[in-house]
Amino acid sequence: MVNIRYIDTNELRCSGSIISRKHILTAAHCVLNVNCTNLIIYAGTDNSRNTSGPHYHIHNFIVHPSYTGDTHDLFKHDIAIITIRERLAFNRFQRSIRLPTKNVYGGERGLISGWGRIKYEDRATSEKLMQAPMTIIRNEECFSRLPFHIRPDQFCGFEAVGIGQCVGDSGGPLVVDGIIVGVASFVLPCAEGLPDVYTKVYSHLSFIRKEISLTDSVISCNCQ
Repeated sequence: MVNIRYIDTNELRCSGSIISRKHILTAAHCVLNVNCTNLIIYAGTDNSRNTSGPHYHIHNFIVHPSYTGDTHDLFKHDIAIITIRERLAFNRFQRSIRLPTKNVYGGERGLISGWGRIKYEDRATSEKLMQAPMTIIRNEECFSRLPFHIRPDQFCGFEAVGIGQCVGDSGGPLVVDGIIVGVASFVLPCAEGLPDVYTKVYSHLSFIRKEISLTDSVISCNCQ
């Protein structure tokens, strides 16, 4: 897992997951309308303030072409791939996470991780990497608890009041049995009893594999 920070302030922007030595999976809203020269990737540390650990410069962002943003199709296809200039060093503590080979279903239990805010009203994000359990719920249950429809490329998770994603956790993983099944997208509001919404990784495997293959050999800078 990595944290994505602003270079000039060291402020946390989002979280992300390593899917190859050159690629980070995150949420589209984390990178849209941001110049990649303003961000940097930190890996190999559970401390979001640490600036002495391994860090990586961004080559480019690849946002899903059908990403809708904050429209009537709320954050549909909220997924993006970050290509970094340097190659990540893999070891027994740091490696790529496995991608799913099947769909995800209600009742499955996993783990969420991130450095986001502990409380929404507190602007400070967590210094230490936080983890919490998360139960995937059926779309029918999610429909009944949220004021909008969840799309087929999304799913919901809910564990308990006080547990869930918050600002800064976006882009981070929901992992089931060592496999990344979801990318943290949004919640209204943070951990106050409403389900979290995740982008379904399984629905975007063709996008992920295509973009990884296209950018594996790219070396020139292409920041937007």
